[in-house]
Amino acid sequence: MDNAIFPNKFKAALAAHQVQIGCWCALANPISTEVLGLAGFDWLVLDAETRAKRRHHAHSAADGPER
Repeated sequence: MDNAIFPNKFKAALAAHQVQIGCWCALANPISTEVLGLAGFDWLVLDAETRAKRRHHAHSAADGPER
């Protein structure tokens, strides 16, 4: 992905010493990640170690909100 077209807003905010608020999500389903994504968090960690029993659950959760 070209950074000129899709700048990494998270890295830019960290470089500017701006506070970033995030969430740790252990629910491996796309609905929970979509709700958290639309809630306005700056970052989201998907913990697939304990909850995502199948790889496709983690992949669908990581797809993010549909716009």
